[in-house]
Amino acid sequence: PETLSLTSAILARASHAPIAIRHAAEGADLFFNVLVDRAEAATHDIQVKLELLTPLGCPASGLNMEPPSGSAPSPVSPRLAVHLGARKSANTIPPNLLRTLVDRARPTLPPLFIAGPAERDDDPDRPVGDVVRPADVAALTRVLASCTHYLGADTGPTHLAVALDLATFAVFTWPGRARFGHDDGTRHRAVEFTGESTSVLSAFDDWLAAPAGG
Repeated sequence: PETLSLTSAILARASHAPIAIRHAAEGADLFFNVLVDRAEAATHDIQVKLELLTPLGCPASGLNMEPPSGSAPSPVSPRLAVHLGARKSANTIPPNLLRTLVDRARPTLPPLFIAGPAERDDDPDRPVGDVVRPADVAALTRVLASCTHYLGADTGPTHLAVALDLATFAVFTWPGRARFGHDDGTRHRAVEFTGESTSVLSAFDDWLAAPAGG
């Protein structure tokens, strides 16, 4: 069942927006003036969020994330963008698994590591390679657009990489892959890591072997 978060309630009240939309939940009518019943068929988070556009007359467009034409330059040569962290530390790819994945890709895809405020320069667990620290979303977009492939966890840059149409491989360390992952079986892969790496490595090798990641 849907639950009302304190954060969304505060934002709805503080914004003074004339139209405040959310899924129906107990107490939601105290802060939101348009409530949408969640469809049982909506299982992916993109579908769930797009439902909130229906009161505005905007039809859902499906699960595919498509970048605007000409939104980013084409990369010059194959390269793997590796996002090191995640907003929740529990969602990060375990260091040993990350190192193994990077080393498997390194012969054909030189890695470019993307670090955030939480990643230290002296981290002994980080694989060897060039590191960049984008200052904002625009800088992150430029960095991703300079690469052909992307490896990361369940985190915002992973969704941005999909939207930029990089070949993406996402490792989920919790059971959220079906709702939050992007997986077409070839170019975009999302796998769940439960402590045993064999299936993750096998899926990664298949992803690498596909033309341009798919």
